[in-house]
Amino acid sequence: MKKFLNLFCLSLCVILMSCGSDCETGFEGDNCDVLSNTKFYGVFTPTDANCGSGTSGTAINRIIIAAHSNGNPTEVTIDVETSSIFGAIDGTIVDGDVSASGQWGGAALEIDGNINNDLVFDSVVKGAGFTCDITFEK
Repeated sequence: MKKFLNLFCLSLCVILMSCGSDCETGFEGDNCDVLSNTKFYGVFTPTDANCGSGTSGTAINRIIIAAHSNGNPTEVTIDVETSSIFGAIDGTIVDGDVSASGQWGGAALEIDGNINNDLVFDSVVKGAGFTCDITFEK
């Protein structure tokens, strides 16, 4: 009987521990009530940039990632700021993977990349004839 109770308790623990992983996309936590992307919201500044052809640096001073106004938990607005242009493009973040595109400063802009657990955003930014590898940190 004692072996049966031990096995039953172990099985119950395994079942209870796996229940929390069935959240809808965009949510996490014990009750699936925490927006997954909130840890990615905020100001990111460039720490390293390479735009090819011996060009280092970037005109981007910072980006600001915020929840999209439509309420979709995976959609975000990314404000991109230079010394002369401040505009927003729409995108998504799912499991740290970022994809955004839109019109910005009169040209098409695309940002793709990944934000890791240390809130370092390794990205590829395409626009205005440039393709840049830019690392941002929060």
